[in-house]
Amino acid sequence: MIINKKTFGLGLMLLLLGTSACRDAVNEQEPGRPEIKAVEMPTSWNTNSVEKVTVELRGAHGDGPSFLSGAAFTVFNADNAVVFEGTLLDDGGYDSNSGDVLAGDGVYRNRYVPGDITSLTGVYRFEFRLSDKNGVVEKKETGPVLFAFDAAPEVISISVPSLLPSGFKPLLITARVTDPDSLEEIEEVTLDVLRNGVSVLADVYVLQREGAVSDSLYSLLIDSSFAAGLQGSYTFSVNATDRFGVSGTPLTQKVQLENEGGRIIKVDMPDQVQRPAVAGDLTIVPIYAFVVDPQGNGDIDSVYFFAQKPDSTFSNNGNPFLMVDNGRPFNMDNPFVEAGDVRADDGIYTLMTLISSSAEAGTYVFTFYMRDKLNHLTPVYTDSIEVLP
Repeated sequence: MIINKKTFGLGLMLLLLGTSACRDAVNEQEPGRPEIKAVEMPTSWNTNSVEKVTVELRGAHGDGPSFLSGAAFTVFNADNAVVFEGTLLDDGGYDSNSGDVLAGDGVYRNRYVPGDITSLTGVYRFEFRLSDKNGVVEKKETGPVLFAFDAAPEVISISVPSLLPSGFKPLLITARVTDPDSLEEIEEVTLDVLRNGVSVLADVYVLQREGAVSDSLYSLLIDSSFAAGLQGSYTFSVNATDRFGVSGTPLTQKVQLENEGGRIIKVDMPDQVQRPAVAGDLTIVPIYAFVVDPQGNGDIDSVYFFAQKPDSTFSNNGNPFLMVDNGRPFNMDNPFVEAGDVRADDGIYTLMTLISSSAEAGTYVFTFYMRDKLNHLTPVYTDSIEVLP
């Protein structure tokens, strides 16, 4: 690369401007003072609970977290009287039960049983303090925070068929939920799917409230894609959680999920292609496989083909050519990943084959397969291309 003086001077100016801009961004926080960035804790505490609750303060300092000296909080009742004094630790959990993760990072934590703070129900406010080694104190208030006796919500009934056939039509799963305290306290209703007591889901499904806050009916609309990768007997488990984080006993039901294999609808490829006349040239031949699965595209594991040459041997040392449905344009340097697929997850799998000038003339027979996540294989789909000399 050749760089002249004018270019170098302009580059240096841009570099200095960029350095100044970065310095301004870094110096937005006032130096020499502690700062409470955030406080995290529940806004509702269950005084019936004996489980510890984490209180967290995220702090910072203009001169770095090592200049911080400690964090604490005070709890006031509605009459502004102090009911509790607590400390928070940035000790990495060393020799304490604080729940802190990394010492010296400016994040202070501690864990408290609600009854340790107060046994009286009511609305309280928390005042947090963050101090530095110079005696400077930053304060932050949070509230209102509710302390109350809480009873767990209860799922009264669920409505789901005992059999979900392969390719089933959209279905509404419903659950009736109650809470001894108030329906307004119900925070979330979830559906988990279990096999041998273990969840098969990456994340549970969240049911939605059907009507007003006072309505106890929750629902979830599912379709056949719900059963992608699933087959056999499962336990559907519905549970409710209230604003205190208290969950009841799940209501369960056995459901049989059916899952049939998919099929290749058609293959789109040319009947004939001319072999390149010039050595080193390549002819790009697009191949598309249109596939469907009763459980949706999420149930498709792979689509691939084998290519048999005119001499009855197989291309690619007899290994399959894997097709893609990823929506990535064609790249000659990465043809098996960036294969020229037009749209991701539309059920049209793509691969570009390359015909060289040394390719054997004659008929190439392609056999296509689709495999789903339960290892179901489609019937063989066969097509061919004639390479002309």
